[in-house]
Amino acid sequence: MRRMIAGICVLGVVVAAALVVAAQARALGDCISYESNGPLIVGWNWLRSENHTATWVLSTADLVGCAHDKVHLNFSGLCTNGINGGAGYAADFRCTVRAGDEDRKISVRTFNAYRPQDPNDSEGVGYQVYGSSAALPTALVAKALEEGQLTLVMGWPPVSAKHHMAVKKDSFSLGYIK
Repeated sequence: MRRMIAGICVLGVVVAAALVVAAQARALGDCISYESNGPLIVGWNWLRSENHTATWVLSTADLVGCAHDKVHLNFSGLCTNGINGGAGYAADFRCTVRAGDEDRKISVRTFNAYRPQDPNDSEGVGYQVYGSSAALPTALVAKALEEGQLTLVMGWPPVSAKHHMAVKKDSFSLGYIK
């Protein structure tokens, strides 16, 4: 009986520790500025030709004290196969991430869970994509903390396909651990 009680106590400590660690993960979405030259359609800027870009400037104030090797870009947007496109498409892309004189190309892989994939006009149904990057380089995070901001520039075309991507002010957030 004592072993069972001791086992339950140990399990309780392990669960409590896991909850504390999980509670330390954060998402930062404090966008200082956002601009895009992609056509604005129903609140989304569509990146669908060579000159289309979107730029975000994110505050890094909440990153103070974070683990520099545990900062990731998280993305939420729309993707389709063309104008009045179909459902279920995703496209990986690279964006330029800048902090002061540190400038890196970062890959973001996206995923669209909608099925079935259909090339015909879905009237916007099944466009939602989500994605994330690998951990940002620690030197870039350190410079971003020093500068107080991080600039992200996304352009067209995506890397994996010439699909149309739509973004808005809150499309990017920084995931991190304190």
